[in-house]
Amino acid sequence: MELGITLRMPGRRGEKHQDQHAKAKEVLQQKLKDHNDKRAVLERYAVSDVAAVPDGEYVNLHKLTHPLGEQHLEHFAAIQSDMLFEQKIVGFALNQPLADSKSSKSHRTYLLMTPDMYLQSRGMLDVAQRLKADNYQNIYPLISTWEIIRAVHHNNAREISSSDSEQTSTQRRVRQLLLDAAKSGASDIHIEARENKAEVLLRIDGRRYKMGDISLATAEDYGSVLFNFESTDIARKGSWTKREIKDTNFDVWDDPTKKNKRLLTVRFHSTAIHPDKFQLVLRLLRPANVEGGFKRLSDVGYSDAQREQVERMLIGGSGLVVFVGPTNSGKSSSLQSCIQQLYENRGPNIKVCTIESPVEYEIPNACQMPATKDTFNELLEATLRQDPDVVMVGEIRESQAAKTVKNLVLAGHKILSSIHGYSAMAAFSRLEQLGVDIDLMTMPGFVSGFVYQRLLPIVCPECSLPLDLARAAGMINEGLFNRLTSVSDDKHNIRFINEGRYFINAENKLDTGCKCETCNGTGILGRTPIAEIIIPDEKLLGFIKKKDEAGARDYWLTTLGEKVEYGLGVSALSHAIQKMRQGLVDPRDVEHSIGMLRRDGF
Repeated sequence: MELGITLRMPGRRGEKHQDQHAKAKEVLQQKLKDHNDKRAVLERYAVSDVAAVPDGEYVNLHKLTHPLGEQHLEHFAAIQSDMLFEQKIVGFALNQPLADSKSSKSHRTYLLMTPDMYLQSRGMLDVAQRLKADNYQNIYPLISTWEIIRAVHHNNAREISSSDSEQTSTQRRVRQLLLDAAKSGASDIHIEARENKAEVLLRIDGRRYKMGDISLATAEDYGSVLFNFESTDIARKGSWTKREIKDTNFDVWDDPTKKNKRLLTVRFHSTAIHPDKFQLVLRLLRPANVEGGFKRLSDVGYSDAQREQVERMLIGGSGLVVFVGPTNSGKSSSLQSCIQQLYENRGPNIKVCTIESPVEYEIPNACQMPATKDTFNELLEATLRQDPDVVMVGEIRESQAAKTVKNLVLAGHKILSSIHGYSAMAAFSRLEQLGVDIDLMTMPGFVSGFVYQRLLPIVCPECSLPLDLARAAGMINEGLFNRLTSVSDDKHNIRFINEGRYFINAENKLDTGCKCETCNGTGILGRTPIAEIIIPDEKLLGFIKKKDEAGARDYWLTTLGEKVEYGLGVSALSHAIQKMRQGLVDPRDVEHSIGMLRRDGF
């Protein structure tokens, strides 16, 4: 019985099939290699920074004969460009333009920008065909990012080139926000993205006040416009994204076109916050000519004894003067006042060099050098060759900077700087942590002096409440009252910030609702420094060298330090109590920022 099965032995036909398979595989591998090689070349043209986008006329994809919808504008942008491409490395298939070209290899092109993931998508081919339908030929892809595409649309929202001085609506809105905040006396603007909105808060005289809410999209627009387009910082890296830490600075002018008068310098910072949101912090720095010039040392707010101590620190051609305190404590302003004092003491022709990141205030006659993280130490070292009389270092943040500052002092220069710290005495240990050798630091003359300071709100004299009425209004608990009366008596003018809640009527009694025109109902009229100062002598330096911090502090409090006034000691707490007794600061702010009211150290 036949089964109908035919058996074939391997022969030349099987070998031929294997050869064909091998050749096909070889061709596929070569195509894949060519594809990867061409893609690698294409990726070299990719842009990841707004500044790297080629110059060229903006093509409004929203106004084509077959316009793109808003959702597509997030993924694509187009510009006309003189950038030269070789046909063999660009295009939808990576070997030809997206739209046909009949011209030579080097020609004017239209660049269709898209993120990498859309490079060979059906959507990109569709956009290219819409452009071709409007006679846009020679269309080439340019790998970009979502942030850059958004930025290109923002910058060209009016169909003008990026060099045009006219502003977009987003630029106008954020400019107005900055000017309104400055007019209200804000030192910072905080924009914090939440679940379905972004909160705008202003820090005025140390307190945060809510200004209102904006949409998340508007908040993102602000971040993109300020970082990508307003910034003139050469050290800015990449384009703005809410997922990364970004820092830069820019100026706000009275006329954005002519730029005759600078109204503000803004320090921009943004970070991501949980969950998948972000915050913007804008520090507003006012030029001296806007604020009426720098404050003289006598107008800063130090006591007479403290002012005399600071003036003593500035005497001599060498030595280190350091201002200590947290962020937003007035260190930079005090440094400017010291520079002005040095000009008065030694004449206008002394050479003052500053290294700042960024330059916060313009100092007439000074050589001010803006620094970045990458150039800070290099610029600091360069000052050794610039023949300075005085060097101001905005802030000592790391060991290399501390080392160079040490070398500048040893070379015989007067150095002014600042560090973050919680007391004047803590400056010794902070500098040691940064790498300044304790033997050098305790050499007589190396440290001219340390000034620790914080800023407290000034109580409005018109609407603030005296002790008895504040107690009647429930603003003081029993513990605070007992501590307060232990350091003050009836002859002192203790006042409490009202914040627009009450006013004193004709019968000298409390009534609700305050409409104080002096402070606009905030209860605050600016801020004043609370300070403590150390000018070390050999005995104090001996304690520091032996690492006897308790002995050093005791000696400073009881013997060395200049007392704030009779009956009060040398510490920041003593200075705060002095101003509290004068009715300048609220006792509650003293405890919040300086420490518990007590008689220790008087």
